[in-house]
Amino acid sequence: PINYEVKVKDEDESIDDKRIFVTVDYLESLDEVSMSLGHQKVSASVAGKAMTLSMDCKACHKENEKSIGPTFMEISTKYKGQNDVEKYLKDKIINDSNGVWGEVTMPAHPDLSQEDARQIAVYIQSLAGHDEQKESLPSKGTIIPQPNKGAIAMAITASYTDNGKANIKPLIGSKRIILKSNTVLFNDTTKNEGMQIITFNGMNLLLIPNKTSWLALEKVDLTGVKSIMIPIGWQEAPNVGLNFEVRLNSPEGELIGKGSMSKPQKGSQGGAAMLKLNKDINKVENIYIIYKHDEKAGRNENPAAILNVTFLGK
Repeated sequence: PINYEVKVKDEDESIDDKRIFVTVDYLESLDEVSMSLGHQKVSASVAGKAMTLSMDCKACHKENEKSIGPTFMEISTKYKGQNDVEKYLKDKIINDSNGVWGEVTMPAHPDLSQEDARQIAVYIQSLAGHDEQKESLPSKGTIIPQPNKGAIAMAITASYTDNGKANIKPLIGSKRIILKSNTVLFNDTTKNEGMQIITFNGMNLLLIPNKTSWLALEKVDLTGVKSIMIPIGWQEAPNVGLNFEVRLNSPEGELIGKGSMSKPQKGSQGGAAMLKLNKDINKVENIYIIYKHDEKAGRNENPAAILNVTFLGK
């Protein structure tokens, strides 16, 4: 469980909790574009609503009350399901609208930027549910992570939209925190010495050799970590046990934990080594996981591979 709280400061106005929007996304990559998608629609919708209240829109339109022009809900409902609605609404907002809703003409807004018009269009569309948009989490609470399969990180994003002022459009402030998964998968750039990266069923694995070898994981937050699990897979069970150590900053660095996987029974499908940490680290470190080949136990005739590295709080 992740406890969080969003705090907002605004020099010009008191904070309205209803303008704080918090979302959580589970990411399959750390690409900046994918990281922003989960929050974009929400923040654009909030900003668009605030903009309609700070501009001359409010003189003729209300969200769901009769006025000189159609309500925003009526507009949203009219165009629900049509293609290119956002582009159509942006054009009407910037260039004017005449005859669509009777004889009343909506004035043009040539000074309005494309992005501001888009935010207003997104807000209007949201009223009739054109796109399923995430509801905001509360500004303070607890998140029980529910990652989708393949997720490697979790993004918690918060934004606040102020009221704006006369002739000043509403401003948005935002912040995003990325929390990586406690299970670390391997890729072509995983730092190691003596191990071989192989691909099996779409996963990158590290093949364990018949010699002492290591893999490195950089910038790992060890806060609250008590043990490290190393799942191991094979096609035929290894004929020896496998021993591991975990050290800080280099293969010869401070020893902070160790553990083993006993020789598995013949026919078993997989196993794991549990490495108990001998101290609380509670900071970000580079860690090295060393496979300690036991010369006395003899050669492992059946290849085995490390599937991933999982950090645990117990």
